[in-house]
Amino acid sequence: MAGRPDFTTPGTQGSGQTVAVQNRPEIATVDLTDDSTATPGEYVKSEVYAPTGSIYRLRGMYLRAEPIGSGSTGTHRFYLTNTNGTRTLEGKSQYNSRIIFQYYNWKIVDTQQPDTDAALVGALKSMTATENSPITVVYNNDSDADQVDARDIKLLFEEESY
Repeated sequence: MAGRPDFTTPGTQGSGQTVAVQNRPEIATVDLTDDSTATPGEYVKSEVYAPTGSIYRLRGMYLRAEPIGSGSTGTHRFYLTNTNGTRTLEGKSQYNSRIIFQYYNWKIVDTQQPDTDAALVGALKSMTATENSPITVVYNNDSDADQVDARDIKLLFEEESY
């Protein structure tokens, strides 16, 4: 066909080389680790916005909160809300237990929502952030003592530019 390069030309399909693609997703990591004291009843919020001209799609995360050492009753929890403010993921433990979320599921937690691994992965992968609408990670100390240990919040995103 006139005007088309021969398929053996480097950089064309059929030549055995990869054809360049615009707007390939990039991997972005965001570290929101917080070492402030969370007092009893406090909600500590951390928000992630995508850069201008991009969308962040959540692909994995690491959350960790240590037990509340001087507590005697209550719970603590992490939860995430999507761009519309809907609580999408939640993990809760008693004050004397740690909370850990790694990659796609809760490793150490007393109760979780969603309560099945398949639903949890689906909920996680549905979470997106834009330059105007964040993903919010909330830590709630609902115990009777201060949570003084750092809370690890590390998020892995697929970043798509438009």
